[in-house]
Amino acid sequence: MKNFSNFLSKAADHIVVIALILMFLLVFTNVVLRFLFSTGLTFSDEISRYAFVWATFLGAIVATQDNAMVGITGIRPYLSKRFRPLLDILANCIMMGVSFILLVGSIEVLFANIGTRAPFTGAPIAIAQASIITCAIGLILIFGSRIVRALDQVRN
Repeated sequence: MKNFSNFLSKAADHIVVIALILMFLLVFTNVVLRFLFSTGLTFSDEISRYAFVWATFLGAIVATQDNAMVGITGIRPYLSKRFRPLLDILANCIMMGVSFILLVGSIEVLFANIGTRAPFTGAPIAIAQASIITCAIGLILIFGSRIVRALDQVRN
């Protein structure tokens, strides 16, 4: 399970980097074309937008997996080692609940806009909205595994 988690984390890292490189290349090329030749790539804004959305939501998964998100540690240091796992369980359950709300809401938005297409490329808007669903599922899995890990600490 740990190897599969590491594989998914590395895959998300690589996809984020590819999306950022693609975004940079498209925007830079468009700026150069507009400045030098008074023309541009009509599709670059849409593709850059999709790449940005995917990089943002996959980046949230990567940051959460690496425990690089902002955390508030006001109470935790003052608790005994016995109660820290209980606080971890509570915090991860809350974050899992918020991620579940994000999942349900993003699925509703996806189905509401299922036929909508981008103006220039004709690509479905659902491509960008699927990134939110992917993020929510990834976060639910991460928080679920953290809850299981904290429950093991409580039992021991």
